[in-house]
Amino acid sequence: MCPGPIRGQRLRSPAFRADQPGGQPLPCAAPLRAEPVFFKTGSSGFSGTGLSTALQDIGITRLIVAGAAIDYCVSSTVRAASDLGFAVDLVTDAVFGFSATGPDGAVHDPDIVLSVTLAALGADFARLVTADTVVWPAASA
Repeated sequence: MCPGPIRGQRLRSPAFRADQPGGQPLPCAAPLRAEPVFFKTGSSGFSGTGLSTALQDIGITRLIVAGAAIDYCVSSTVRAASDLGFAVDLVTDAVFGFSATGPDGAVHDPDIVLSVTLAALGADFARLVTADTVVWPAASA
């Protein structure tokens, strides 16, 4: 089960429409009855969603972030959350990335992309944690 008062977001994009394969959340992220669902319009979970206000309204100051893909939506969400004043715990063994092709045409291994992105996020935007060390509910420290 995915604990927490707000767990899921869905991206409004042709690839992630509810009527398309892969458009439904995984069972652990399916909204509970009466749980809010935020439809994002960009790569950040805060983009056009009202999520920041909803979290602030219920007193949330620390976020636990996991998801896909580290160098796209996860990175954008973590950076935005930090910029908005939230403390962020990024669960390093609950994220993944894809390979990336550089401007020189070199293909970078997914593990390298993951490592570099985690290093950048951990330097300024999030506390890096593993799933076995996540404290729930998240302390505000």
